[in-house]
Order: sequence, then C-alpha cells, then structure tokens
Amino acid sequence: MNYSNIIKAQLRIAGKPVTVTDGEEVQKTTAVIEQTWKRNKSRFEESSSKIGRYYKDYYNYIGPYDLDIKALSDNAYVTVLGEKFYFVQKEQVYVGGYTQYYRGILKKAEEGDENVFTAVDG
Repeated sequence: MNYSNIIKAQLRIAGKPVTVTDGEEVQKTTAVIEQTWKRNKSRFEESSSKIGRYYKDYYNYIGPYDLDIKALSDNAYVTVLGEKFYFVQKEQVYVGGYTQYYRGILKKAEEGDENVFTAVDG
C-alpha cells in the first residue's frame, strides 16, 4: 500500500520548511530535522584532528517522497531556519513497491570545515 501522501501530509504538520539547493536548482519542502545526539551515539563518518577524534553536529532528516535526496550531488545543501547542512548519508524508504519517504543524516556546515563546499559561503 502506498502511504507516501499520508506521510507527506504528516511531515507538513510536524516538520519545518526547508530549502534544498543543488547548484542552480532550488526546491522547497517540509521535512523533520532532529539532532541525533539526543539518542544516537553513532559516528556517521570518519573524523579526526591531530589531537584525536572530535564531535560533529549530526541531524536526522525525514523528507517527502517527491524530493529524491539520493539524486542530489555532493555539493547540495539544506537550509533550515537560516542554518546550512549537507548530507553525509541518504536513504530511500521503499515499501510495497512505492517510495514512501526519504531519510538521511545531515551535518551542520561550519566555516573552516574541510568538508564544507563553496555553497556554504554564498
């Protein structure tokens, strides 16, 4: 059964307005963004400095079926309430022959981060 429209309607109620920018393409939608440190101690990517490992700001993303985050380039970023994030993981939730929604892990983009792309500056 296809629940994608029901999930999208619930995301409009529970989520926040987000803007997804990938090069010249800009898409607006509503998604749930939640910081992962509240319940998840997983590391989603390798990170280290000369003095050892350090904490990164990671967030769960749950977005509607009609914005395919897996098709976004590595330079794509998400803007939520004036803050910029980029995806470190992207996943399609596919059930019953239909894409129900997309989920991913976002990392907060900070100035000076070696993984931050030029889009953060502009």
